[in-house]
Amino acid sequence: MQESHKKNTKRKVVASLICLSVLAAPVVSEASAAQNTVSKISSEEQVGHMILQVTPSNPTPMPGETITYQYKLTNATNKVIKDVWVVDWHVNMLQEYFDLGNDNAFGPGETITLSKKYTVPKDVEEGKTFRSLATVYGIADGKQIKIAGKSSITVDVVKPEISLRISTNKEVVTPGEKITYTYKIKNTGNRNLTNVWGADWHLGMHQEYADIGADNILSPGEEATVQKEFIVPEDAEDEKLIYSVASYYGYYGDTKVQQDSRVGITVSHNLITKAQKAVNSLFADESYSTLHAHISQNEIDEAKKAVMLLPDAKHKHQLDKEIEQAQNSLNLLNDARSTVHGLFADDAHSKLGAETTQQDINTAKENVSKLPNNQNKIDLLNEIQNAQRLLKEQEVTKLSNAQKTVNDLFLDENHIALNNGLSEKDIEKALEKVQLVSNQKDKNTLMIEIEKAQNLLNSLNETRKILNNLFTDDYHTTLKETTTQANVDTAKENVDQLPSNNDKKSLLKEIEKAQNLLNSAQAFKLQDAQKAINDLFTANDHKTLKAAIKQDDIDAAKAKVDQLNNIENKTNLLKEIEKAQNLFSELQTGQKLLESLFTDGIGSPVKVGITQSDIKKVQEELKKLPDSPGRTKLLSRIPVNFSNISWYTKQFGNKNVTDTAEIKVSKVYKNTNREPFIDFNFAYTLKGSQITVSNRDVLEASIAPEYADAGNLNMKILNRGTTKVTISSADGLYFKEITIKVL
Repeated sequence: MQESHKKNTKRKVVASLICLSVLAAPVVSEASAAQNTVSKISSEEQVGHMILQVTPSNPTPMPGETITYQYKLTNATNKVIKDVWVVDWHVNMLQEYFDLGNDNAFGPGETITLSKKYTVPKDVEEGKTFRSLATVYGIADGKQIKIAGKSSITVDVVKPEISLRISTNKEVVTPGEKITYTYKIKNTGNRNLTNVWGADWHLGMHQEYADIGADNILSPGEEATVQKEFIVPEDAEDEKLIYSVASYYGYYGDTKVQQDSRVGITVSHNLITKAQKAVNSLFADESYSTLHAHISQNEIDEAKKAVMLLPDAKHKHQLDKEIEQAQNSLNLLNDARSTVHGLFADDAHSKLGAETTQQDINTAKENVSKLPNNQNKIDLLNEIQNAQRLLKEQEVTKLSNAQKTVNDLFLDENHIALNNGLSEKDIEKALEKVQLVSNQKDKNTLMIEIEKAQNLLNSLNETRKILNNLFTDDYHTTLKETTTQANVDTAKENVDQLPSNNDKKSLLKEIEKAQNLLNSAQAFKLQDAQKAINDLFTANDHKTLKAAIKQDDIDAAKAKVDQLNNIENKTNLLKEIEKAQNLFSELQTGQKLLESLFTDGIGSPVKVGITQSDIKKVQEELKKLPDSPGRTKLLSRIPVNFSNISWYTKQFGNKNVTDTAEIKVSKVYKNTNREPFIDFNFAYTLKGSQITVSNRDVLEASIAPEYADAGNLNMKILNRGTTKVTISSADGLYFKEITIKVL
């Protein structure tokens, strides 16, 4: 028993240390505060007591039920208590230590608990009370202290009981109707019931268990619901009372409880009688094959409503079939009426509809023939005879109108030429009239004439389209730029093929207008082409091109010549175009030769390595070209190397620098502001001038000022070596080159 309390160190500490709040702790020295806590407390007088609460889990258990006693102990003293144990002789002779952890210490303000199960004897008398007297002992400062706690339980009285209520969703029923019985089973006792089941021999329910959950327990106060459907026998007599007697059972252990209940329903034939009467009123015969002549959809709908109130049984099924027969008969009558009425254009049936044909009348007659023989059928057959009479009268009028409309399409009786000013709408109007003719032979004859008119109109419209394409506007005042003599001739050939009428005469006048405009346009184009060619040359002898002529100018002149119709004029002018092209090509060859001297086209710096000899050769080739402003311009762009420019360096004395003179620098001024420079007189503006350094690893060069005729060539020495420096004017015609060697 001494070892049973050596377990874990976990225990609950009360958040509010009520008892300790009244303690007055004396002031002690810093050395005394470091002493063991137990020693400190033992030197003080004990204040307060332990508090014990004993609580059973169920204060009113049943015989044989197992409950749990909880012993809750609070240290409301100012002492640390050790070896705490409890004695309760009523609960299984309880004598057990509390778990105080490894330190076996129960500190001030802490709370500890201990639980113990207890089983109530099965054979105990109901209503008996068991009292518990527990005592807790502990050691504080070497002295034993204790506290007692009381509790009690009273054995519950066993009273199992069950109740049953039965109800139905309807009290008055119809044979064949399905009704629902509801059974309400409630535990009205104070004990759980199991295996709850019921029986109702009237419904064929012999032993049916209630759904009371997976635990199969109906707790005190809990209610279960069972529903059962019942179909009233279809042969049940009118006003018969049908009773249902049910019993439900439940078990508490071996004790069985039972409750009986009953409910009654009354059978009525009233709905069946009303529905049968409503259906019978629809028909004129007992076999339900012919409707009364006055029956409409309203009467059938009312009968349907009466039948729908019946249960889903044989009475309803038979009446549903008779309702369906009535509906089919009415639908057939309505369809026939709709077809017949659709033949006419008015309610009085004095005029046929615009689209009514013999086929429509035949269809209507076929639908009416399917009706049973009654007054409805006779009336509809009379309307069909009236429609037939009106159709014959209408056909005569339609044929006459169609023939007249077709004849109006043509100018003559033989239908060779179209009527003057005929349009597509006129043919469409005639076609509409012909389509109304019912006699297929007459219709085919008229369709042939309409096809003839359509072909003639298509030819006329195609010719108009060809003619209109000659002009730029709808008023035919200006020809298109692309219109040629061949286009005008083609249009005239198409017009000549048309039959003679006013339309043909009008088109021939337009052809004449086009020809006159074309003649005028060709004269202007010839003059314009001649001017364009003359503008390529310096004189009318066409021997020398103008200086500013480009390929685009020659191409534009040729495009104007290509528009001419007259073969002789075009041939002569094309020869002049060819002459201009040859002269231009020679100048282009000379220009490419001149461009070969420069780094990036004429006007850029001269290429490195180009000598005066190279320049001289190009100059001689250019002089071989025919004398022209273009040749003169090319010769003026030849670069010139002036050798009479004087150079000298101030930092190394007044030394003239020739074209090939070397500037020797004894010391490299690298990355300083002491940059060597050369004074020079360029005899030409420096605006836009360029400097080219062949080896930029040796030096960088710049000119200052940039807008004078003389200035400084500033050199920033970068490294030892040799480089060429070339100064070129903006247009590239004047340049000076020297070789600089940095030692």
